[in-house]
Amino acid sequence: MTTILHQYNDYMAIAEIGGGYDIPSRVEKSKLLKLLDELPSGDIYVSMVPHQDGKCIIVKPCNLTEPSWWLLCPKEEVK
Repeated sequence: MTTILHQYNDYMAIAEIGGGYDIPSRVEKSKLLKLLDELPSGDIYVSMVPHQDGKCIIVKPCNLTEPSWWLLCPKEEVK
């Protein structure tokens, strides 16, 4: 069950989520913002893939047809 704690607008809120999500990936906020700044403006896909130290956050523009993704791993080093 999800409980909305604070609704910012039609598409953004803070919520308590009781379950249904995968193992989270821990990354620094500044590094995530830097990764997103590297992408062209517009809609993006966001997902996660396995990594030896947890999960990598992966993102790519929705209009990109190549199988290339930008990624951010839990550690400094990409392996």
